Amino acid sequence: MRKRDCLSPLLLNLAALLRDTLRFLGLVLLSKPALMAENLFLRSKLALYLEREVRPRRASDGIQ
Repeated sequence: MRKRDCLSPLLLNLAALLRDTLRFLGLVLLSKPALMAENLFLRSKLALYLEREVRPRRASDGIQ
């Protein structure tokens, strides 16, 4: 195996790691009002599901 063939997957993994790290830092540094708004939205969604008694559907493999 050539050295260049090994380097490409390594660079792809490093790029994915950098992307995920930046995304994580963006979530950690989210402002408190934004976090509170997201929490309120999710709580209202949950309340709506509980009120309507919506049952989660089982994922299917698409074969009928």
